[in-house]
Amino acid sequence: MEIEGDIQVKGGIIGSKIKCGGNIITRYVEASGLQAGGDVVIRDEVLHGALDVHGLLRLTSSNGKILSTDIWARQGIEAAFIGSAASRPCNLDIGVDTQAAGTIKRLEEEAKEKQQALEKLRSFSEKLKQASGNYAGQIAQLAQVQDRGVLEQRSLKALIAELEEKNDLTRLTQARWEYEALENKIRGAEESLNQLMEEQDQNTEKIIAAQKEIGQLDQAIQTLNLEIQRIQRESEAEKIDPVMKVRQTIAAGTVIKGRYASLALERDCRRVQFKEKQLTTTNDSGQAVLEWRMTAEDLT
Repeated sequence: MEIEGDIQVKGGIIGSKIKCGGNIITRYVEASGLQAGGDVVIRDEVLHGALDVHGLLRLTSSNGKILSTDIWARQGIEAAFIGSAASRPCNLDIGVDTQAAGTIKRLEEEAKEKQQALEKLRSFSEKLKQASGNYAGQIAQLAQVQDRGVLEQRSLKALIAELEEKNDLTRLTQARWEYEALENKIRGAEESLNQLMEEQDQNTEKIIAAQKEIGQLDQAIQTLNLEIQRIQRESEAEKIDPVMKVRQTIAAGTVIKGRYASLALERDCRRVQFKEKQLTTTNDSGQAVLEWRMTAEDLT
């Protein structure tokens, strides 16, 4: 299911794939994949799911559980319980704009395909231009054959007239035969020339069409790159402060990731919140450096 606005399900969502541009509100989610452009609000439980949330994921019940689920929530996660000793560990990402990243990846793949098509078309266009040069050379040669033939015919006409006056039948027969052979040669050159000129015209039309398509592809690639840059700018400019809040217990084995740091829990934690922070640490040389860490604090 895919819609532009909000989705509200009075019961639960089971075995479904849902994509919406707004918020999703429901009682529970089981074995489902959800993608929301806004928030996802679930009352009771998420089990065996994959949730991609551009906004905030909230489980509102005092016993709200997230079990065996992978979550990407740009603005954070709130739940009572996350994971258990008996379930598969949850993988939780906060602060990462996965939807923008997915769109960028799709646009980059499209731009790459168009770039490959553009390179092939440019190579094809170069071959057409080379062929055009070959046509021009052949046409020039045939034109020279015609010009020489016409000049030779003029000489033969004069010779034939002279031989006719002298009644030199032997040489006259030879001259007339040479004139006929020359006529056939000129006619053949003209036919070949017409054929070559027609092929050259067709080749020129192909070059023009290829150049037009090259321009269109080049413009399309530029448009895609500009759209990628716009999405990146807007995503980076969006001010968010993602936090994952656990009102009761989060189980050992849960993996929490942010934009720059991650944390795999080695033990259960109670009433805690996780947040990515940039801290000052000391490197091996004793110098102070800034380092991103996923920090855990008591939930107040």
